[in-house]
Amino acid sequence: MRFHTIGLGPIGSLITHHLKSSIGLTDTVTIIRRNNRQAREFGELFGNTIRVEHHGVPSVSTGYFCQIPNPTHSHSRVAQESPEDVIDSLIVTMKTYHTFPMMRMLSSRLTSASTIVLLQTGMGMYEELVQRIFHDPRERPNFILATSTHKAYTNNDLADIVHTHTGELAFGIVPNETNKDFDAGFHDESVPLFDRKGRLSDIVSSPSDPYYNRFKTLRETVETLLKMKPLNPSWKSIPEIQTNLRRNLALRSVVDPLTALLNCRNGQLLHSPSFRTITRRVTNEASRTFAAEIDAHLNMANSSDEDDEDRDWHASLPQKLKPLSLEEDVLKYVLDTKGHISPMLADIRGGKPTEILNLNGHLIKMASQYRLYVPWTAQLLELVQTRSAIPLDQML
Repeated sequence: MRFHTIGLGPIGSLITHHLKSSIGLTDTVTIIRRNNRQAREFGELFGNTIRVEHHGVPSVSTGYFCQIPNPTHSHSRVAQESPEDVIDSLIVTMKTYHTFPMMRMLSSRLTSASTIVLLQTGMGMYEELVQRIFHDPRERPNFILATSTHKAYTNNDLADIVHTHTGELAFGIVPNETNKDFDAGFHDESVPLFDRKGRLSDIVSSPSDPYYNRFKTLRETVETLLKMKPLNPSWKSIPEIQTNLRRNLALRSVVDPLTALLNCRNGQLLHSPSFRTITRRVTNEASRTFAAEIDAHLNMANSSDEDDEDRDWHASLPQKLKPLSLEEDVLKYVLDTKGHISPMLADIRGGKPTEILNLNGHLIKMASQYRLYVPWTAQLLELVQTRSAIPLDQML
């Protein structure tokens, strides 16, 4: 099995490190870098090694291959350590604004028998990939959507990571055109409710299965993710993963923009009473949007001229997506990460693009589909885009 990863940020390095520790002796892990300079940097400066420190105890993984997206187009020895071939399993943790160009370059190496794991900030990347690259469902790779509540930061160098908070690595399998029920184990009524879980046999059972070649890498990817015990992996039904993604979208659409604008750590937001007001406004807008989305999918949307204020926006919402729950999520997240610098603030400080379009921008796009107005969410987006255009260290 040939695993490939793209994205060597703190979480990407953490995932790659534990992936390498979980695979079989004949499996390989290849790290794809965006250009020859980055590939040489990882190989020559860091010796194809990732170091992770957790609770003061270091662990090292090595033996990685490293290449650029189209290694045969390069004369770099480092970039060609692993031959260009079909990718069995690809784990994507890179910034969303780099993902589409990278996936377009890799698309010729991905087939319907490949598996892609998306573990990124915000939402919208899966939809963009299937609309703009993998149009044909019959030729589309298998997709896994994942979320992580782990916290880590880069210590001194690219491949030197400190794992500061142990959370959960949750993932679910996106349905495809075969109508195969990957989530069958989660609603098997012959099993007690609290014992229901995902089953590898529901993906593919044996070489005699007519879908064996199509789903072999999907099964092996799920099996490998479940072996990454230090990351507390959890296979969840796709509706539960979709709920997790929306919860994360709402809280990050509050915390990341505010910390980027105020140039402060997460916990410092609690010093201002206005933070609670802004949180309540944005999470209410997010909850209304999620409710409209669910109603539309259930064909329950009210198409009459009934006034928006009179509609029961949250009747069909899971409890976790209701306004008060989302507001509590934000406050808990800020407390749990009070000493952390948000990724968006780090991007602003580094003069890099932010992922605001996959956070607030995605919420705005969702809301517009249901003719909802989300002014607080939109205002934060506009302010971050303005902030991005003005260097933080600009002399006055």
